[in-house]
Amino acid sequence: MEGFLVEDDKFILNFDIFFKKDCHQFFPLRDYDVSTDEAIFHLPKRADVLVLESRHEGPPPDFKIFDYWKACNLISFKSLAQQVCLQDIDDTVIYLLGYLGMSSAKGTHSDTTITLVYSKPPTRPFLKELRSRSEKLAPGKYRIDSNWFTIHVVDLNEISLDSWDACFLLNHAPTERLEEVADRLIKEKHARKDQKVIDKLLQSFSNRVQWFEKQEFKEQIMPARLEVDITHVVQPYYEKWHQEGRQEGRSVEQLKNAERMLAKGYSLKEVMEITGLKKKGLIEAGLLK
Repeated sequence: MEGFLVEDDKFILNFDIFFKKDCHQFFPLRDYDVSTDEAIFHLPKRADVLVLESRHEGPPPDFKIFDYWKACNLISFKSLAQQVCLQDIDDTVIYLLGYLGMSSAKGTHSDTTITLVYSKPPTRPFLKELRSRSEKLAPGKYRIDSNWFTIHVVDLNEISLDSWDACFLLNHAPTERLEEVADRLIKEKHARKDQKVIDKLLQSFSNRVQWFEKQEFKEQIMPARLEVDITHVVQPYYEKWHQEGRQEGRSVEQLKNAERMLAKGYSLKEVMEITGLKKKGLIEAGLLK
């Protein structure tokens, strides 16, 4: 599934797409070029990893979670919709080897990092094995060293909210951590420092609450004091996404109508006239050959 889902005139994204979109918005502010679904050597399909290439030496000074980042950095993200497992740790080595094997121009293992980030609370067996195989660097931050590679693991249930990268990541953490994020953003906004970063994080936070949380939580987490602080920042984004969501919703409904009409034997001309769709759109949707 790519892009928007539309249900009952509400537009939502799944957690994985939301994370990817957020990375494309946030990390360029810290001089990282972001690419997704990178081709991996020897795998039959593109691996679901993000690649962040730095435009400078070393990580930004305000990064405390990713303070080990180098020139090229891979992230494998397990969202709230996915239960992390031991195989995910092993897969990171495959992703790293595959990425490095694609082209020597991409770099070597000495200037490439890989991180497994997970959001859903892990099972006890997973935590037990993780702790036995790794060194705990900080709350929610682990390092696994092998003869050739180092794997970092980040648990969004445990990390401390004391840096910009942590604030970004916690927009994708379990609901229980969102109130921390709201309080931090309010505090930082009043401090009036790094306004571009604050605006992006406010946008991300608002989208998370708007798209993924229940109404009771919205009323709890978006009290008057928070709405006053962020409305002027997020309103343009709300309007933009709402308009795009409605347009996407109309498109989905048009395609459903076209599919039904073609199944009933309507001519292509009739389908195009009634639905307003073009032949190219019907072909791209797989309704025509």
